[in-house]
Amino acid sequence: MSLRFVIIGGGPAGTQAATSAARLGADVTLIERDIVGGAAHLWDCVPSKAMIATGGRLDTIEDSNGMGLRVTDASVDLEAVRERIARITDRLEHHNRTLLESQGVEIVRGTGRLLDDHTVVATTEDGERTFAADAVMVSTGSRPRIPEWASPDGDRVLTTRDSYPPKVLPEHVIVVGSGVTGVEFVHMFSSFGSRVTLIVSRQQVLPTKDPEVAAVLEEDFLQRGVRLYKGARAIGIDRTEGGVAVRCDDGRSAEGSHCVLAIGSIPNTVLSLLRDRRRLGIHSALLTDAIVELVEAGAVTGETKSIDTGKMVAGLLFGTDRLYRFVDGNPDLLMRPIRYTHAPATMARFDTFVTINTGVEVDLTGQVNAEMAGGDYVGGVTGLVDYVRGARVAANGRSIIALTSTARTRSGTISR
Repeated sequence: MSLRFVIIGGGPAGTQAATSAARLGADVTLIERDIVGGAAHLWDCVPSKAMIATGGRLDTIEDSNGMGLRVTDASVDLEAVRERIARITDRLEHHNRTLLESQGVEIVRGTGRLLDDHTVVATTEDGERTFAADAVMVSTGSRPRIPEWASPDGDRVLTTRDSYPPKVLPEHVIVVGSGVTGVEFVHMFSSFGSRVTLIVSRQQVLPTKDPEVAAVLEEDFLQRGVRLYKGARAIGIDRTEGGVAVRCDDGRSAEGSHCVLAIGSIPNTVLSLLRDRRRLGIHSALLTDAIVELVEAGAVTGETKSIDTGKMVAGLLFGTDRLYRFVDGNPDLLMRPIRYTHAPATMARFDTFVTINTGVEVDLTGQVNAEMAGGDYVGGVTGLVDYVRGARVAANGRSIIALTSTARTRSGTISR
């Protein structure tokens, strides 16, 4: 009997796993809610590169005057751009589907969830379907991060996916976020002729990159007429008569016709699987906004914890104002030193202990790199090794390493 392999999430990781498993003789079922090939890939990366290419061609046309050519009235046709993007994504999804179906992979359009270790339920338009599985892979990708102070409306306040392309070309767009995605939007919209303001929470764009590279990019932006608000962290967006106003924590305010939120993405994997659980307990090196969502969803009570019963335990906090307001004076939270939160001896006292960690990469032998990226140390005190050891010594312990299913490279998005 063939191994029954169920994959939740049809992005680059899921489709690659499906085609590889099918070639090896597995009976593969792929459950995908949105688009086969991945939302991050086909709804983010491909459209952004297509629009950047359009902007680059427009720049070339406008520079033709220096070559002795007279070009007048070059403009962007957003509807034509939208149709081009749709053709590209439709073709890529069709290719993905055709390849998988030719290999005998069953593709189910719906939302998958784990009923237990070997049972997956898919909610589809026609109702629920249940699949027995010998092995399950969860590769549910990510979604644009939306801060609590912003309410995207698809009109004036946009997420990245609302902007490929937007309904109308912004007269003046305020880009919140100066990482790789934010920088792409600045380049793209300035090429289209929009005025652009970039909110830079640090003292340079691309804060994780070399300062020399950032300086060259900032100089190019200034030559394009881009306004840079350095050292300003956005804390609110107000609708105005003419568009929007973005408030910053240093008292400054940027006004424009549109705002694009380009402040990264958050993984769908853990939250989508845990929000409907109940009586969970938290013992963690680090608390983030994701924990607040679980508590508000009623998933976390701590009542079954064998130690620190009814309490969440953490060593550090990292998140937005939402997190800090949640923990301020919260009687259900205990902040403990690392010698307690990271001690395998502490974790061994739990009756059931599941650790969820992430890393930079996992090699083919299962080794996890959680500390180095491109020669730079990026690790911290979250203690992946400590928690893996803790899961091994705890009764009914289990360790899970969860990574986003794709990574950005210079040539696009690839499966990890």
